[in-house]
Amino acid sequence: MNGLNHMKGMTKPVNLCRVVERINNFLLPTSSRNECIPLYVDYKQVGIVQPDVALLLQEHPEIFTVSSTAIHLNNKYGSCEERTEIMKVFLNGLREAGHLNRALKGWRNETYNIRHSMSEPVLFRMERSAAGPFGVTTYGCHINGYTYKNGEMMMWVAKRSPTKQTYPNLLDQFRGVHPEVEFIYDLKLPEDFEPINADGEVQEFKLYPVTQNRPIVFWWKCYTTLYRLCLTHSPQKPEEMEEKEEEGWVSCWLLV
Repeated sequence: MNGLNHMKGMTKPVNLCRVVERINNFLLPTSSRNECIPLYVDYKQVGIVQPDVALLLQEHPEIFTVSSTAIHLNNKYGSCEERTEIMKVFLNGLREAGHLNRALKGWRNETYNIRHSMSEPVLFRMERSAAGPFGVTTYGCHINGYTYKNGEMMMWVAKRSPTKQTYPNLLDQFRGVHPEVEFIYDLKLPEDFEPINADGEVQEFKLYPVTQNRPIVFWWKCYTTLYRLCLTHSPQKPEEMEEKEEEGWVSCWLLV
């Protein structure tokens, strides 16, 4: 608990099952998906846009064709390079005007390859911080790095750098990339293994016991991967975990 003192008033204990339900809610009948508009490039859907974002796109008919049922990037931008450049100009304009500030304030000068599906060619490249507002599919990898000490399961946890554009100082998995479609691995490590930060995105690594009543504050996208770890290694059955409101094999804390 000592490491969480600076977050008092910001956290509450949660059950992992409840967190996963809250995160994985887009396909529920109560979600906003019916209000969203699909985004197409070269007649292939690459994203899904909420109405407030669609209004911003509608102000630029030279770039986007917007209707109530579809948004198309203008076909005059016929190559990956042309699309990448016009999207860069457009997003920089939004950023300078203060639009989509919640997302674009995390501008990274790092791009994602945007495709219709993972196996298809890249249609254009987009600034990473804009991926959310445009509803594009991104791909990532999370690894639950764990080991055993004296018969107790332990997990390596990284503390994010204070200079990270998103969720600075929060805890993260052993390895992580921005997830939407996640490839998740549970990696058993030698007892004497110790990870080393190689890119400046991590302050430190610590080895935590994976036991009940051990609160850990993660950034929200880590909870789905923790849930998988619990389902794989927990002595409880999944249905038993789901029946308990404030209990779980891992006791985690969620920012509120």
